[in-house]
Amino acid sequence: MSIPTFPPELPRPQVSGFRRQRSDPRRRRTFDAGPPKFARRYSAVPVTFSLSMRLHAWQVALFDRFYVEDCADGSLPFYMPDYTVDGLPLLDETGAALTDEAGVPLLCSKIMLCLWGETPPEFGDPKITRQTVTFSVVELP
Repeated sequence: MSIPTFPPELPRPQVSGFRRQRSDPRRRRTFDAGPPKFARRYSAVPVTFSLSMRLHAWQVALFDRFYVEDCADGSLPFYMPDYTVDGLPLLDETGAALTDEAGVPLLCSKIMLCLWGETPPEFGDPKITRQTVTFSVVELP
């Protein structure tokens, strides 16, 4: 079975609903007195992304089909672009954009292997033909 890819027809997530948080890989030990001591619990740290998208009716149907059919109601992993990096220009040490021999800028590309977050996607704020969907994904290390 192949791993599905997040539909490229869907828009980039909104900036206003974006959050990114690393899981805490530390184990905390407390003592009777003094500061706590931290030790590494595990070395591979997952990152949770909270995203929101403003979708047209046909995009809502596409998102639903991907979640329900392709990802088995959110129980299967999938590939998704890292929207914080994907599509940005590559820069040199001075901050100038790198280009190919034709002068076209070279772009960054990052694809994440993800699982759906703890809660299923939530649809809300319907306005005439657009609807907001909020969801979270966990990037696997």
